[in-house]
Amino acid sequence: MSRKPFARRRLPWLAAEAAAWAAVAFGFWVVTLSQISSEEVVVAAGCAVLCGVAAVGARWAIQDSWSFDPRWLGSLWRLPIVLFTDAAQVLAAPWQPHRSPGDFETVPAGAGGDSARARGRRVVAALAVSVTPGTFAVDIDPTSGDLLVHRLARRGPSSEDAARQ
Repeated sequence: MSRKPFARRRLPWLAAEAAAWAAVAFGFWVVTLSQISSEEVVVAAGCAVLCGVAAVGARWAIQDSWSFDPRWLGSLWRLPIVLFTDAAQVLAAPWQPHRSPGDFETVPAGAGGDSARARGRRVVAALAVSVTPGTFAVDIDPTSGDLLVHRLARRGPSSEDAARQ
């Protein structure tokens, strides 16, 4: 039984990863369209494939890896609620004369360390926080796993709860 060279064994995984990144990029592009036309879909698909290949190439170039645990998505069910409440607060902010420009806070995400699992956890935590319009992950400490978050929206459920899970 002959063994395939390392690069040939990894090629299907790299192609699958590029396809996953391309699907995410395509989804973001299509969601932001106000009107979907066939030209937009073709351009979105082409750009998404380029983004997927670039993402895999960048990860390969820096020789970094991370693993993903599907259980981390368990707390993301509340994101639609957080998106709605954050969007309402951000859109109402210009009409509130004495509103502060937001606050910085540290959120323990439990993603400290240098393992592939810890790096993956930091990615998921930063995305869970930054996907909402009222919060943004500014930085994450790789040693402790704490997120530095800028928060404009203060009321209602927070996306930081998803980062802590």
